[in-house]
Amino acid sequence: MKTLLMLVSAAVLLIGPASAAPMGGMSGGNLMAGGTHDPFRALRKKHALEAIRQEALKQQAADGGKLTDAHRAELQRKIDTVHAGNF
Repeated sequence: MKTLLMLVSAAVLLIGPASAAPMGGMSGGNLMAGGTHDPFRALRKKHALEAIRQEALKQQAADGGKLTDAHRAELQRKIDTVHAGNF
């Protein structure tokens, strides 16, 4: 029993610091061009895409239930801009 308790304690000590380290390290996934961390980037992207969706629904209603080719192209341009990181 004491051996098991010592093994568990040792495992906690070894795993603890590793689990406290930030995920991703310096991989650049959440780094902006200047090298600063931006934890809200994904949230802002989601909100930008949701705003485009709402705009599309309003435009679709105004177009009589089906988007015109010009409106569809404009909305796609906006979506592409968001996916490129410009939002």
